[in-house]
Order: sequence, then C-alpha cells, then structure tokens
Amino acid sequence: MTGGLSLLDTQIDGSRLAFDALQGTKDTWVIADAPVKSVSLLDPKKSLSHFAVLDGELPSRVAENLFWMGRNAERCETSVQLLRSVFQTLEEESTNNDSSDALSVSSVFSAILKATTRTTGTLPGFVGRGGTRRTRAPQRELLSLLHEPGRMGTLPNVLNALQHSASSARDRISDELLRVFNQFDDACTELVQHPTPIDMFDNIDTLRDNNDMLNNTLMLLSTFAGLAHENFTHDDGWRFMILGRRLERVQHTCTVLETMMFQAIADLKDHDYPFDKQWLDAFWEFRFPVLGTRQIDDITLELRAAIEPWHVLGEEASVGGMAGYVDSSMERLQLKVTGYKDTRYKIIRNGYVLPLRAAHLAGEYVVGVRYRAWQPTFALHPDIPVDTPLVLDVIDTWSNRSLGGCAYHVSDPGGRGYNDVPVNANLAESRRLARFDENHHTPAATVRKPIIATGAEFKVTEPMSQVVTHGTIDINPEYPCTADLRTRAPVAPN
Repeated sequence: MTGGLSLLDTQIDGSRLAFDALQGTKDTWVIADAPVKSVSLLDPKKSLSHFAVLDGELPSRVAENLFWMGRNAERCETSVQLLRSVFQTLEEESTNNDSSDALSVSSVFSAILKATTRTTGTLPGFVGRGGTRRTRAPQRELLSLLHEPGRMGTLPNVLNALQHSASSARDRISDELLRVFNQFDDACTELVQHPTPIDMFDNIDTLRDNNDMLNNTLMLLSTFAGLAHENFTHDDGWRFMILGRRLERVQHTCTVLETMMFQAIADLKDHDYPFDKQWLDAFWEFRFPVLGTRQIDDITLELRAAIEPWHVLGEEASVGGMAGYVDSSMERLQLKVTGYKDTRYKIIRNGYVLPLRAAHLAGEYVVGVRYRAWQPTFALHPDIPVDTPLVLDVIDTWSNRSLGGCAYHVSDPGGRGYNDVPVNANLAESRRLARFDENHHTPAATVRKPIIATGAEFKVTEPMSQVVTHGTIDINPEYPCTADLRTRAPVAPN
C-alpha cells in the first residue's frame, strides 16, 4: 500500500499539541495482510477518442496573432520613419537657424507633421482643432507621440501592441526573433521611463539623442523584417503575417500620399499654378459613395460607404463537394458630423452613444460604424442579431431631447427586391438614396426605438418619457476610429 509523511508528537504523556506546534517528521507505511483492491475515481470506461495533431493545420487564433504581428510591425516601422523625418528636419533647422520659428513657414515640414498625425491616428494632432497652433509649436505633441504609452497610436503604444501579438504566437517564432522582441521591450521601457524634458526639446544634443534612439529602433525593425522573411517557414502562418504587413503598408501609403497630395496642391496654388483638388473628388466619390445627408439646425450628418473586409470561413462538405463560405453579413459605413459641439450634443445609434473622433477641421467629427447587416446561416458570431435599420439621433444634453435624426436600411424599406443590376450610375445612386430615410427621427423629448422586422410582423416599441441611452460602444484598440456594434451590451426587451 502507499504511505505518507507523518508529524511527530514529542510529548511523553501523549497529550496532543496544536497542529502548528508539532515537530519532526517520519515516513509512514501502511502494511496489509492481503492484497488490497485498487480504487480509482476515474471513469472505468476506456475512451474511444484519439487525439492527434494534423500536419498543415493552422489554428485561427494563431493566424490572427501572426496577422496582427505583421500589421503592428509595419505600423511601428512607418511611425518610426515619420518621426525620424520630423526630428531630422528639426535638427537641420536647429543647426542652420538660431530660432525654430522658421519651421512654421516650411510647407514640407508641415506636410510631414500632418502625415504623422493621419498615419498614427493620433487625432486631432496637427490636423484637427488647434492643428495650426501645434504645427508652429510641435514640441508637446511630438513628445506625446514619443513617450506616452496610454495614448492610442503613439510609438510606445504600438510597440506594446507588437509585443503582445508576438507573445501570443511565440511558439511560431524563432529564438532569434524572440531576442529581437526582448530588445523592443527594452526600447519601449526606455521611452516610457526616460521622457525628454519639454524645456530641453530644442537643444541640439537632445534632438540628436532622439534621432539616435529612432535610428536604433528602426534598425531593430529592419532586423525583425529580415529574420521574419528568412527564419520563417513560408507556410500559411507566414502568409498571414505578410498579408498583415502588406495591408498596413498600403493603408499608410495611401494616407501619406493623400496628405502630401493636398500639400502639393497648396504649393501649386502658391506658385500660380491653378489646380483644384475637386478635380480628384470623382475618384473618392466612386470608391466611397454618399448614402445620405441630413441637416439638423447647424449640424450636418453625412453617411458614406466604407470598406469592410469579409472573412472566408473554413471549408465544409456540400452536395457537390467542398464549399468555402464568405461571411458577408458585416458592413461598414462612415458617419461625418459637421457643426458639432461635443460638450453639448451626442450622436446615438439605437440608444448607444457613438464615440466620435475629431477631424482636421473645427467642429468636424467622424466615426466608422461596423454593423451586422444580414444574419446568414454561415457566418462568424451567428447568434449576434441584425443591427439594421441604423437609426441615428442627435441628442441635446442640455434640454435632454432629440433634435432629429435619420435612418439607413441595407435593403429597400418598402420590401422591393431588384432582379437586375443598375444599368448606370444614376440608377445605382437612386437605389442607394431609397434606403436612406431622413424623416426617421423623434421630434419630441423622447427617443423612439427603430422598427424591427421579424418575418412578416412589424413591432414598434412605445416612446419613452426621456432620452434613453444604454452606454457608449467600446473602442477596439486595433480599430480606434471604428465603432463595432457587436461589442455593445445586450439590452433586455421591454
């Protein structure tokens, strides 16, 4: 039989002491006169399941982590390159000029600062409200981009995101890459724990130290790119990582090109070359068409189509063989609000406050809305209900009432179905505008919930006596400018 470890009672008369006062231990063995029947709490039935690791299978979580590792690495590299260009320009201007005021008249430097804000997503920055003032005195904003880990889009924040995605897929990473990530951790710690004093920002030695630090970080990122290309087996995991890098590179390239293009147009006008940026509006309108516009007093709501990537689901057996379905149930649109005061008004979507972000003009705010448009049989998160129609209300928090709003439907609200494609752009635009209802609002001091279609029955909830808000939609750090309606808390039916 099995034994155990016993505590000794040292008292001669056999009086029992407290358990914690016992001293000394001895091995104790229990001996039986006959064989003892074994007793087990496990299920006596043998399991018929056989577990094995299939070659070539890539778990979805690992693929997602590798994808975001590639995106975050490319995002870090782009941020470091732009910040290095800014500090190199500052160092050259500080060397050639006695005063840094000349930076405010440099169009190239202004374009680099605006491209930095647009690429990192740290709005308002150099393009939002107060952007001109920050461009003339960029010290405080640049130090925030360089040293604040809690602000979305800054260099320490993106480095932390890169390390998090890499640590989640460490079993797919070589030892050399792990050592590079340890150096990323050291660089991020140095940025956070040793910030540059604001009064020493214009010092030439401080600018050189910042340039050296950015050069070392860029060298680490280049090392990561080389090792990721050479040390990775070029299988499905590597393809997901490269896909993330390429998508991020295209996005940042478009952002930088757009900013530089607008700055180049301004320079052409300054040199008496007539060039109107409206000539390029046709390209933007074709790619991001207007879904509808609503004017409420001084506030303007504009809805535009946005890009929503659709995921390809795993293959499933069908009648004719194997089929891979595409999750086309999610859609995305852009809401731009002008003439808006965030201290007084709120934009709510079916009772949830949308987290608007300041744009490059005063009183202009923008947010992307990601929503469930359909509920097909094969889709990610099939239990999440449909979010349409999207009912938007402008709430005046001072008077606690809705000033008005609009609604957008993913299909014709009258139930009409089209069997043919639009023959031209005018017909396509008319079909889009038919799904936009600018009269769907609440004129009284109440918020009426949207009409919900359930089969052939329509249910309308009763109006409330006051404005109803269920909270603010949480922001995903990976998509800081998008409000994902799937993350809202479910509301119990009345």
